[in-house]
Amino acid sequence: MLHPLLVHLSVAGQPQSNWHLAGQSLLVAAGIIFSLKLLLPAFLVIHLVASYVYLGKSPVLEFVELTARNILTPLNRFSLQAGKVDFAPVLAVAIILLLLDGLPAYVMLYLSRSNLTLWPR
Repeated sequence: MLHPLLVHLSVAGQPQSNWHLAGQSLLVAAGIIFSLKLLLPAFLVIHLVASYVYLGKSPVLEFVELTARNILTPLNRFSLQAGKVDFAPVLAVAIILLLLDGLPAYVMLYLSRSNLTLWPR
């Protein structure tokens, strides 16, 4: 939907095929996901603090709480509580940082050791 506007603004190139357009879309989506590596852990830390300390009532805090609960949904089937302490947000922060920060760093290290580049020169 936005692709013609992006082509007109010279942000994206004109695709040669639908597969090329799908590849551009996947690259943009990956960029957006990897840019969330600092925001999502912050939401989870705020959720962790707010579960033990009352921070008041605000629309922003409600959004952060709902987002954190949605992020933690896959971990709900595991029992990650010890007494009254919930370790699910801590585990989620570790997983997010591992996947969104550690994995790209590992891929770049592997490519440099193999004398390969991600972008053409």
